[in-house]
Amino acid sequence: MLSPIDRLFHTSDFSDFLFNNLDDAMCLIDAGFHVLRANDALKKIFNSDENIENMFFGNASKCVHFARTNKACGEAESCAACAVYTGVAEAAGSGKKINRISVPWECTENGEKTEKHLQFTFIPLTFFDQTCILISIHDISVQEEQERRIKELAGRDFLTGLADRRYFYDVCESYFRTARRGFINLAVCMIDIDSFGAVNDTYGHKAGDLMLKELASVMEKNIRQSDFISRYGGDEFCLIFQYKKTADVFSAAEKLRGQVETHEFVYKTKTLRITISIGVTVRLGHSTDTLVGRAGRLLRAAKEKGGNRVEVDG
Repeated sequence: MLSPIDRLFHTSDFSDFLFNNLDDAMCLIDAGFHVLRANDALKKIFNSDENIENMFFGNASKCVHFARTNKACGEAESCAACAVYTGVAEAAGSGKKINRISVPWECTENGEKTEKHLQFTFIPLTFFDQTCILISIHDISVQEEQERRIKELAGRDFLTGLADRRYFYDVCESYFRTARRGFINLAVCMIDIDSFGAVNDTYGHKAGDLMLKELASVMEKNIRQSDFISRYGGDEFCLIFQYKKTADVFSAAEKLRGQVETHEFVYKTKTLRITISIGVTVRLGHSTDTLVGRAGRLLRAAKEKGGNRVEVDG
């Protein structure tokens, strides 16, 4: 005979109270992936006002594979890669709580497709010898976006907002491999401000910082969206771009040099002008270090010839 507290736990009113008064999205499924109970918070995450109880979980959570095949969880080949299916199977098999953190999930909101990042927790439970799985779901999309922004900022130069040297090498390596396979023509430009030390000596480092920041903005506005520019270090910048004809390489670099030469940099009441020198290489060599090193040597050649010029190999 059940005690009063046991009777309380086994009443539908009490289970309704628990499910409907918890902020966590939760559902209880049986071994056949039928939803025995689900709360309103779960329906909110999956944007469903339907009664999703007694339906297969794949349909309840708007599983795209279920929608295509009309198969239950575990019946499609794609289920082997599904975080929900494998989480349930692992929890049921081990009898232990299983966590799946940051699972991308395609949802539809206001008629538009969007991707949420969800955290699933699978807790195996036994009721009268029947194995069930309690699934708790948290929408961690905001946290994921924050982490993405932190990682993105970690590869950025704090002053100019451009990619930093470490991030540049990651991107350059990707471009380099693509160029080696013959899919693109690749040019690398090393860029340096002429007589930048004189700006710092005459007007101070604040003026120099302002100039670097504004120069980065000028160059970003005068390159294509497909080009990639970074602050290499100090007053040096590095630009990667694709081209169709070799004649386009000099034209693009020369246009950038001219834009900087005519730009007016204003610091307090002073109007300053600067020039840049550019070394450009189109010869891939055997590594990104070789590529960047050759562009650097061409940059030094441009400086030795008086600066404010473009030096291109080939």
